[in-house]
Amino acid sequence: MVKVWKIKGSRENHSHADGKAGRESNVVSRDTVWNGQSFNAETVQAKWLMESWIGTMVEFRTMEALRENMLRAGMGSIRVRYLGDKDVLLSGQDGILVKDCISANWKALTEFFEVLKPWNKNILRNKAVWMRCKGLPLHLWTFDCFKQVGDNVHTLLDVDEATA
Repeated sequence: MVKVWKIKGSRENHSHADGKAGRESNVVSRDTVWNGQSFNAETVQAKWLMESWIGTMVEFRTMEALRENMLRAGMGSIRVRYLGDKDVLLSGQDGILVKDCISANWKALTEFFEVLKPWNKNILRNKAVWMRCKGLPLHLWTFDCFKQVGDNVHTLLDVDEATA
């Protein structure tokens, strides 16, 4: 199945990023012309994702700190991916099922997470992503330049110190 994101009431295609950036208008006329990027994306039901869980952290931690704490608690076979806000995606590695690991380590996990629930495509509103800028000249590798590029898509959260 291929889905194309559109502003409600419009015949024009829009990118998901544009809607997240707040460029969606409550009133859309038929004359609305879309000048931004559009894309089609095929919906995929990956087995690993269907077996994943969403965790909402008790308090924000860096992914490095959260991974280290989970490793110390004996859950090194759980892969942790940052999704935005205090949400992370927990997925199994090496044949480990997340639900089994959660059941076996419930008490330890409650120190890190206030909510743990199976993944569902309707759960999340936001997801932070890395963005790669190819062809950007070295003299433009500044925070301000990356902010302009990032803000054009949505909102820039941060720039790695090694980059800018």
